[in-house]
Amino acid sequence: MPTTKYPSYPFGRPSAFAVPREYARLRKNSPVARVEVPEIGPAWLVTRYDDVRKVLSDNRFGVEPPGRAGSNDSLFQDPPGHTRLRSLVSKAFTPRYLAGMRARVGEIAASLLADMSRRAGPVDLVEALAIPLPLAVIGELLGIAEVERDAFRDRVDAVVTMDLMSPEAVRRGRSCRTTCLVWSLRSRRTPARTCSAL
Repeated sequence: MPTTKYPSYPFGRPSAFAVPREYARLRKNSPVARVEVPEIGPAWLVTRYDDVRKVLSDNRFGVEPPGRAGSNDSLFQDPPGHTRLRSLVSKAFTPRYLAGMRARVGEIAASLLADMSRRAGPVDLVEALAIPLPLAVIGELLGIAEVERDAFRDRVDAVVTMDLMSPEAVRRGRSCRTTCLVWSLRSRRTPARTCSAL
């Protein structure tokens, strides 16, 4: 009996911000479809909004395949591991802490806008503001020194421009996570200017 070959997921994108055409086809013809995910195997893909809401609110569904334990260092796992990690992360983002970051985020944004105004001709808003602003804020949250931000961006770009479930993306993601940890530990010995210091 021949084995069924499921479509490979994630789907290729025509460009970085374009939604793959396969989603519209699946929503119309097969809103709950089997797909093949690299390094994981067969999985179910749900494409209609109401169905997605039902799946996400029903504890009978999970991220991890049945019988397989997830990694211990990722938010992409089921409770109780996900709950534990989410609790740790949420402690760093209290309303008071986020309000304290507002002034520094404003400084970073003003600096990027000033850089844009000095350029001749049209400016790519995504390249000049939408990408560097969150990367700068995240860099400060992690304690990554300003001189290392370009290297930080290179590592993040290497991950987010790939199919996130591909073996290469997984390898680069681990490399990025390790590098960020090293930078963060180094910054604790030689502190960079971070939001937590404000």
